[in-house]
Amino acid sequence: ERGFGWCKPSGFNSMVTMQSWMFLSSYEAMREKLLTQRTIQSLVQIGYNSFPEINSKIALACAFSVISSTLTNFSGRYINLNSASQSSNKDELFRGRASNIIFDISQEIIGKIPGKPLAYWLPSQAISAFSARKLQDVGITRRGLQTGNKDQFIRYWHECNVNSMERNYLPRESAIKSDAKWFMFNNGGEFRKWYGNLDLVVNWESNGRQLKSFDGAIIPSEDLYFLPAVSWSRLTSGENAFRQHLQGVLPGDLSPCYYSENIDFQIAYLNSKCASYFLNAINPSITAPVGDVAKLPVPLLSPDSESEIKKRVNQLLSIR
Repeated sequence: ERGFGWCKPSGFNSMVTMQSWMFLSSYEAMREKLLTQRTIQSLVQIGYNSFPEINSKIALACAFSVISSTLTNFSGRYINLNSASQSSNKDELFRGRASNIIFDISQEIIGKIPGKPLAYWLPSQAISAFSARKLQDVGITRRGLQTGNKDQFIRYWHECNVNSMERNYLPRESAIKSDAKWFMFNNGGEFRKWYGNLDLVVNWESNGRQLKSFDGAIIPSEDLYFLPAVSWSRLTSGENAFRQHLQGVLPGDLSPCYYSENIDFQIAYLNSKCASYFLNAINPSITAPVGDVAKLPVPLLSPDSESEIKKRVNQLLSIR
């Protein structure tokens, strides 16, 4: 805004910044204003190895030139240097750029993508898919609880007295009435598809009485606790992995959940290359927040195809 304040209506604001504003939901309002009130003339997504002297996986930069006013039907030029290997020399890559990393696209088209991420590389068919049914139309995504003091409220299951743990995966009504102190807790973990990362327990004695009285705790969407879902690790340095969140397990903030009546099919879709492609377009960063997963388009398949997919998912989960 400061830069545009110095511009004439026909002036340019050119900057080198971190690329996070291009995708993160916290910058959505800024992108909305940029796409409707300014014109992106050119943008180079440098990405990995923007500054070879420092950590190439943290400082991911972009360079852009934006016209202060709006030009209707103008196609900006975008260059994707981030598609090369992480250690690539970006100066050499830019100077010898090939046509396959150059994209000319109108920002009116980019604005059709939910959340307005600058996913300039998407073909028109992929952008059109976002106008169809989405995950948020057939289910809900929610964050899990934050204890505010993991040393006090969280343990590995093998650290606790087995008689003080709820070892049965109880339905919600029964879990609330359980006399146990420690309950299975799904909170992040390593890359695991389909099933796993159930190593933790959390103190939820007397329906979370002690945790609810702790000032630092954040307990959202409690009405969904102990229900089956699809979960994933909110923070990841690579590909996202979606896995089963069992009935009777409490969700943690590092493992958001997707709740649906069609979980067996949704977990298959979320672990597919198709879902990974769309999620990477919405937010190609190290975080996968609930809002971004909710925006993923859902394929419409025949009942026979869905039935076959569910059958294979159940086979995968049976060998856990």
